[in-house]
Amino acid sequence: MAETTSSAYPVALGLLKASLGYYGSTLDSAVETYLTQLLEYAETALAERDIVLDPEDIYDATLQAMYAGWLYRKSRTGEGKPEMLKSEIRDRQVKNALRSAAKDGGADT
Repeated sequence: MAETTSSAYPVALGLLKASLGYYGSTLDSAVETYLTQLLEYAETALAERDIVLDPEDIYDATLQAMYAGWLYRKSRTGEGKPEMLKSEIRDRQVKNALRSAAKDGGADT
């Protein structure tokens, strides 16, 4: 039996399970693997937007679980990103840009 990589995202996986109503820890291994793959996809998609996640940080894990939860629900409903998720991504991008500008000494205020 293939081992899942859920240990790479313990906080995000717990948040995702709770968000989707999977409160028990006895998920079928295929479902847990699928949820972990969604978390991996979310991490990659956010990294492409210059948002690097720390899997131990609760704020990062929450964003990753929100993104993965949207992917899970989207596959069933086809819905676009919820405003809360879009707003959180924009906020992270702005914070990163400001932090980068401050490091470069180019922040004119």
